[in-house]
Amino acid sequence: MSTIQSLDRAIQILNHMILDNESTIADLSRDLDLAPSTVHRILQTLQAHSYVVKNEEAKTYSLGPALIRLGQKASANNSLLKLCNPVLRGLSEEVGEDTYFVIRSDYKGILLSRYESPTRLKIIEQFGYGLDLHCGAIRKVLLAFSGPDFWKEYLTYIDKVGTDYPLPSEDRLVQDLQDLVENKGGWSYGDYIPGCYGIGAPVFNADGSLAGSIGTIVPELHLASRELDQLVSLVKKYGVKFSRSLGYQ
Repeated sequence: MSTIQSLDRAIQILNHMILDNESTIADLSRDLDLAPSTVHRILQTLQAHSYVVKNEEAKTYSLGPALIRLGQKASANNSLLKLCNPVLRGLSEEVGEDTYFVIRSDYKGILLSRYESPTRLKIIEQFGYGLDLHCGAIRKVLLAFSGPDFWKEYLTYIDKVGTDYPLPSEDRLVQDLQDLVENKGGWSYGDYIPGCYGIGAPVFNADGSLAGSIGTIVPELHLASRELDQLVSLVKKYGVKFSRSLGYQ
């Protein structure tokens, strides 16, 4: 696996600072076998973003407050994982398909957790996989519950950077999002996987903010003996169950 050298070195410096509360440029240069000028440039960049702070009197560096925010977010995601795994398993056992928990990161929906069912026909999405928010009901739910102001921002973003997946007209997308909000979830068909239905529902934190979305992807061939509305109801039921486990009423 290829890496970006400067980023790799910055991570080495941060990891070293976990062990030593305060470090000088000379300490880091010696311990990591890096040129002092390289260490200095990296520290300046990290300091500019508050990932490290400098003690001007002692000329030492230590970990900064920006890492606290990252740590809190990572901790929250780990808590979500512990709570979502049994929910995903229960949903998977009822729908007979793989199930997913997705969170929003800016303009992408990121797969945070997946439970694999015994079904042989798989829709493969890997942990951390990001996809545009208009792709499939699971991610559309994230967009829908981010509010109309964000819908406009998202459309502006897509218009600027483009997308690999078909985007419906603005009026059609807005109507789809309004329907998802009104119905607290729903389905889509063929948005980015031909011949497949996406089914998604929102998951809320205790304060009512959007934690993510839960759902499944069902090949059309698997719907022969099951009603789509029944599957949507199951996904929404588990979305409510997950939300309640997070303290949402």
